[in-house]
Amino acid sequence: MPDPSDPHASSDAPVASALIDPSAPPGTPDTPAARQPRPTWAQQVAAERMPESMRLDTDFAGLAAGTLRFVPTPRLIEAYLHTVPPGETRTMARLREDLARAHACDASCPVSTALFLRMVCEAAWEGISAGRPTAEAAPFWRVVAPDSPVGRRLTFDADWIRRQRMLESQTAPLSPAPAP
Repeated sequence: MPDPSDPHASSDAPVASALIDPSAPPGTPDTPAARQPRPTWAQQVAAERMPESMRLDTDFAGLAAGTLRFVPTPRLIEAYLHTVPPGETRTMARLREDLARAHACDASCPVSTALFLRMVCEAAWEGISAGRPTAEAAPFWRVVAPDSPVGRRLTFDADWIRRQRMLESQTAPLSPAPAP
């Protein structure tokens, strides 16, 4: 039971929530960081990051201790996507292998690669939704399968990826016939 002699114990005491921005959703702290809008996906992709490589001391995300792990950046992943020819698809495993090999590492981090790939997908989708031609966007549909873990987390319909893959497979140039 509250001490009746304590002036702060009174039920008539001012409520701490009076210090919180009334326009903020309930439970939102009134801090400058909380009031700032979340960066767009494109801003997150464009943020300066440096790729890293490190030798793992312990097992991590399916990678064994001692593995030289490469941590890419969203921009590296975006650049990689632009190297995948139209009509061709690659797996996330291939993306990780190619990035690791290109940076003289044993493996790419599965966690950061998936996170940054999703970031690139969402940024590309922001642009497409705003009217940017699909041909100018990072062609994430060439690596992200609609039913993959990354594909299931996207904020837009995975059927769009299926349709885009189908369109590209119909218009992809045919390889020349092998010489006899």
